[in-house]
Formats: sequence, C-alpha cells, structure tokens
Amino acid sequence: MRGRKALLAVLVVTAMSAGPAPAAVATPAVAVEAAPLATTSLHYANNIGYSAAPRDVGFNLWDLGPWPGDVNALPAGHQALLWVGGDNSQCGSEYTDAQFNALVDSLAGNPKVFGWYLWDEPDFVACPTLLALISKRANYIRTRTGGVQKSFVASGGGDGEAAPAALAPARSGVDLIGLDPYPCRIGETCEYGLINQAVQQTLANGIPLAAIVPTYQAFGQTCSSIPTGNRKWRLPTATEMDQIFARWDSLVPSPVFDVAYSWGVQPEWSCPALSGSTTLRSRFAQRFAS
Repeated sequence: MRGRKALLAVLVVTAMSAGPAPAAVATPAVAVEAAPLATTSLHYANNIGYSAAPRDVGFNLWDLGPWPGDVNALPAGHQALLWVGGDNSQCGSEYTDAQFNALVDSLAGNPKVFGWYLWDEPDFVACPTLLALISKRANYIRTRTGGVQKSFVASGGGDGEAAPAALAPARSGVDLIGLDPYPCRIGETCEYGLINQAVQQTLANGIPLAAIVPTYQAFGQTCSSIPTGNRKWRLPTATEMDQIFARWDSLVPSPVFDVAYSWGVQPEWSCPALSGSTTLRSRFAQRFAS
C-alpha cells in the first residue's frame, strides 16, 4: 500500500516584511491517458461466471457450462461461451458424442449462446486423435445452429507459439481461435514481440486474420502454488497493459471478441489475476467504454 504524506505550508509575516506574501502557486493536475479503446464489443474473461464486478468493468461474454438455466439467467445483451473442453492428459472429452450433441441440441436456438469453447491448447502431437474430435464437434455446431453459434479453441502458447496449421478453419471446421502469447515475465521487461510472432506465424499457418481472437495477459504467478523457481509470469502494470492492448490492435484490428486471461484466480496458474487489481480493472473499463 502506498502511504500518503500531508503537506503543511506555514506563512509567517512579520512587521519587517518588505511586501505582501507571494501568492500560492497551484500544482497542475497530471493527466492520465485513457486506455486504447477496444475494437470489438464482445469481451470474455476466463474463470468467472456472470457476476457484477466483471460486468461493471464491461465484460459481457461469460464462462459458463452448457446448462440452460445458467444461460437463460443472463441479462439482456449478455451471452455465454460454453466450456465443453476436456483433459489433455487423457486425450478425450468428459462427454460422449451423443451427450455432446444433446447439449448442442438443447441450446441450439438460444440467442444467449454465442458459442462453444471446445478445447484449451490442444496438443495434437501427444493426442493425435484430438483433432478429429474437435473437428467433428465444430462441424456439428455449425450444422445444428446454421452457423449462428461459433466453435472456439484456445491455442498457441504463452511464449509466442502459433496456432497449428491443423486448426485452420478450412481444415478443422473451427470458427475462432484464441491466441495467448504472454509477454510479461517475472524479473524482465515485457517482450511485446511475442504477440507479433504468434500472430504472424499463425497467419502463415493458414489461419485467417478474421479467425484470430486476441488474449490479453491479465495474470501473473508471483503468488501461485507452484515452486518459486517454476513461476514464470507477472501481472503487467497499467502502462504495460496499454502496450499489450495497442500491440494487439495493430495486428488484429477487428476481432470478433477478445479475451482477458484471467479474471479469476487459479491457485497454480494465475495468481494474481485481474479480479485483484484495481488498477488493471480500471484500464479494462476505460478500454471497454463506448
């Protein structure tokens, strides 16, 4: 916590003064630049369902499960990106194909569903059957909803890795791909070029610009539960966050939506997170303001 110091000015005027005391000089206010304005109107944050605090910042696309009751409870103007991903360690989903299709069927006509979050950073080398599973589900969503609801996969990696060519929509059927390079590391200046690297190589892999979803680093690991030596990332400062926004804006100027990872704390992976930073929440609120 930053302390405050009170300033006390004492003016002593004696009978021997040659003239009146000098007038007080006002200290000019320091202007704070606004964060770069968002170039999309849809904003998603991981690890938080619908809640007043992120809503008041401007988030309006919610991390929900595929349950009609939760979806229907969203207020007007808000939508859900439904998590139906699985476990890479098992190379499979918790849902059978029949169960997954039934979930899509139950929500296919619901206007509060924006789309379906099929997987987070799938590893097609370790799990070679995973691509076929993701493709099958993306194509079912498109067929069942007439393309109204979108399929989404997060890919790339924190060190600027590209999304693989296998995920290109023309090959996989996936509509939107979130890229997640995280430029700010513990003890280092932020390496914004990782964002350029991820985007440029992803484009070279045949994934069109219109399919790329920016993921902003809004977390660190300085209080995570992993050993200190294994902690890698730190929470960006307000100025660094603005640089992250600006870099993404220059590379992906009109995304379908954007992502902040992460609003909620994950003890192992994201601690601290956006929810615990008043300063960063203010920058996001300014950015999302219309």
